[in-house]
Amino acid sequence: DSPKKKVKKAKTPKPPSKGAVKKWVNTYIAENDITSLTVNITVTACGEKFGVDMTERKKEIKSLLLKAMGIA
Repeated sequence: DSPKKKVKKAKTPKPPSKGAVKKWVNTYIAENDITSLTVNITVTACGEKFGVDMTERKKEIKSLLLKAMGIA
């Protein structure tokens, strides 16, 4: 009998901190055309960046987006 190999479980990424999201939003706006950005596009991109579903934090991201654009 061969020894059983330990199977590593894929780590579930932890949601980012508010500070990390704020920093990312500011960078994202600087690197993209703000006239074509929408909240949904930004939430999706944020989720892809951090590897987690960010839809529950849509209001937070929207607020950060508006502040970074100087609207709020």
